[in-house]
Amino acid sequence: MSYGINPQESDSQNGAPQPAGQSPYSQPSAGNNAVGHGAQGYPVGSQPGEQVNFMGAMKNFFRKYTQFSGRASRSEFWWAYLGQSLIFLALLALFIIALVTMISSADPYTNEPSGGALAFYLLTLALIGLVSLALLVPTIAVTVRRLHDTNRSGWFYFISFVPMVGGIILLVLCAGEPDPAGAAYDA
Repeated sequence: MSYGINPQESDSQNGAPQPAGQSPYSQPSAGNNAVGHGAQGYPVGSQPGEQVNFMGAMKNFFRKYTQFSGRASRSEFWWAYLGQSLIFLALLALFIIALVTMISSADPYTNEPSGGALAFYLLTLALIGLVSLALLVPTIAVTVRRLHDTNRSGWFYFISFVPMVGGIILLVLCAGEPDPAGAAYDA
């Protein structure tokens, strides 16, 4: 089970000497930079069921960009959801600024916006499109991993395409309790 982490990328594999009697997969000693490492030397928050903070969830979100196998804890899913919401809130503010700039720069007689304001508006739309495309795959991946943690197949993601209620149903499924039987998805 990899969980997207390579346990062999520890200090001992990078040329640093391994203390006597300590395996490369055991928890590092205090002198071996134990800060940020949990059981078996994995980074804290990288294992299913472990609580993660906002920064840890965002690191996992981008580190496991295309990892659809495994599980994601509730905290990892909801912190990533909040991070995406903040990104899109900032893009919305930029869009509103661009729209107001374009409208306020319009010629009062012809109602045509100035070239610079129109270019700013179009660049803002392009940025929103690019960010949306860049976040699409990791969003689906973290949702599928969260469904796995609740012992549901990742195919349940497609319930979000049901008009009006599908997204709500998917969020309710993702808010469910973790199920230990979800370990079957840890391939």
